[in-house]
Amino acid sequence: MSLDSASSQQGAPRHRPTATVQTIGTRWAVAAGHPLAAEAGARVLSAGGNAVDAGVAAGMTLGVVHPDMVSVAGVAPILVHLARTGETFEVSGVGPYPRASSREYFATRHGGQIPPGLARTVVPAAPDAWCTALERWGTMSFAEVAAAATEHAERGFPVSAFSAYQMGTHADKYKRWPTSAALYLRDGRAYRDYFSMQMQFDTSNAERLLTPAGLTPPPVLEYLDRLFHYCIASDWGRKPVPAP
Repeated sequence: MSLDSASSQQGAPRHRPTATVQTIGTRWAVAAGHPLAAEAGARVLSAGGNAVDAGVAAGMTLGVVHPDMVSVAGVAPILVHLARTGETFEVSGVGPYPRASSREYFATRHGGQIPPGLARTVVPAAPDAWCTALERWGTMSFAEVAAAATEHAERGFPVSAFSAYQMGTHADKYKRWPTSAALYLRDGRAYRDYFSMQMQFDTSNAERLLTPAGLTPPPVLEYLDRLFHYCIASDWGRKPVPAP
């Protein structure tokens, strides 16, 4: 989500209530910003997971099925309340700017502005927040709670009406970045027929990421911080420097 996304939402079409069937339950409920994310949380709870397991599953799924607003490589503030003890805990889930991303850097190289692209991005904190929550309060493994997100990334998923609108609004921005255009656009145009279109992600690294050693909190942040440092040191790829 770019820094100027909020302003573009002012012109979004008005919400139209849908005829959703009444949902009744006695033990738990899931609320999320996308039906597939709510379904992911429900699957985890039905399988015996707890609220933290379900929340992480829904959060990761949002990063896949709602990529116009949510990113797996983004932020994930988490609040956990333990009913048994009455205690409430917070996992910040908000990453800092990389060490090399200083005020002087932007002042001298970009006239005091933060240019579009990777330079606007903080060190992704969502993976660390999810792993921290799972380690402290969860009952399932990372692979188990990531199952729904992985399935949607591999098989594709229907684009919602809101996402289709967002993608249409930002089509010109996506075209500036080949990897974004390949994901968010089809034949150079935004997804519009959201009932028939399917988005699909490259999951070539999914197996590596789901291994126990592949995604643990400290290495994730350390690696990403080094990666951002490399990007800035190379002036975003315009001059050679040793790889991180």
